[in-house]
Amino acid sequence: MIAGWMLLVASVLELAGREVARRSLVSFVSGSTWPVWAIVLGSLMAGVLVAARSTRRPWMRTAALFSTLFAAGLAAQLQLNARLQSDGFYYFAYLRSLAFDHDVDFANDYRLLGLGDKAHLFTPTATGHAQSAWTIGPAIVWSPFFAAGHVVATVLSRHDPNVNANGISFPYRQAVCVAGLFYGLLGCWFCFRVTRRFVDSRVAALATSVVISGSFMIWYLVKEPSMTHAPSMAVVAGFTWLWLASRDSMTRSTRQWAVLGAVAGFMTLIRWQNALFALLPACDALVLLWSAVRSSDRAAFTRTIRAGLLFTACATAAFLPQMLAWKAIYGSYLAVSPVGPQILWSDPHLVDILWSSARRVSWCSPYRSPASASRSPSRWRSWFTSTPRSRTGGAAPASAGAGSTGRSRSSASGSPCLRHAPWR
Repeated sequence: MIAGWMLLVASVLELAGREVARRSLVSFVSGSTWPVWAIVLGSLMAGVLVAARSTRRPWMRTAALFSTLFAAGLAAQLQLNARLQSDGFYYFAYLRSLAFDHDVDFANDYRLLGLGDKAHLFTPTATGHAQSAWTIGPAIVWSPFFAAGHVVATVLSRHDPNVNANGISFPYRQAVCVAGLFYGLLGCWFCFRVTRRFVDSRVAALATSVVISGSFMIWYLVKEPSMTHAPSMAVVAGFTWLWLASRDSMTRSTRQWAVLGAVAGFMTLIRWQNALFALLPACDALVLLWSAVRSSDRAAFTRTIRAGLLFTACATAAFLPQMLAWKAIYGSYLAVSPVGPQILWSDPHLVDILWSSARRVSWCSPYRSPASASRSPSRWRSWFTSTPRSRTGGAAPASAGAGSTGRSRSSASGSPCLRHAPWR
């Protein structure tokens, strides 16, 4: 088993080194270069070996599977030339500016990232800062990988004049791509845990695999990992699992409400649209309030109100970094950037979201339609009035929070669903 783990770790380090440092540890040690497929094959064999000898340790089997998939994902990123691109530049600007300039004025960061030709970004705000319509959350979750990239860049810069430890060179950018893969796989694990609450582990694994492969989540793991979709999916899937796990008794403790609120705020910090998933515990609270009113249980009513206030307070606290960034950029703790996509409440285009020929949900995630249709209306109605253990069936919300289908100027041209749609 130790040999298996050593081979797994060595495979991951080799592939990560090739991506982040553009150097081969194998070549450095042995003088020979192994093909990527051989390294992936070795990691697969090591993963099977570890899993076979860990029958009494489920967590070790999970770790072996995660490591094997991580190695395969790194190999795919190398083959597909995954890199910082599209909206990833704007999220990366937060990280680079905070780490090196200790501010949120992105004017110099935009220029360093090659965005100097986008004049609308440099229109001064009320505080004299450059514009930003993007969230600070990805910068937070990417920061450990960015720090590792800084170490690599610092070492390489001593021997290679083409590498600068300035937060822009390729080690920093590729480290963010590795982060996207890591959080995407973490989200897959949470999706499995969610589905496992309803069905057998084999069925849960199959459901998770089908939903991931049937959506564009794969794309955002190995081709465009610098987008927010992977960390967004991870935190939304984690929130969903936490919501279900704390819902077994329909009476959450104060601590559970606080943690749910904090995670709700944090997932909104990564992607605005994720705030919609806070409706899940909100519906639970409404059910409890209605039950308390009908039974004239004043204590239960008061307890639920307090829980709701605590949830809101913790969500606000977790969202505070974004509010502070807005304050520095726009002079207000709540702001709407003039360069960002606008939400048209009076014209939501729901029909286009579901069935348009461009980015409809039924085509971008083809497995969702039959999965949703498999639930009868009565089972949907009972969703918020029954405990999780009383339900059966269901599929993993693997793409929850992973792909916004709203009308967004910034994402319209970059959608792989639009560029590679089979009907075009």
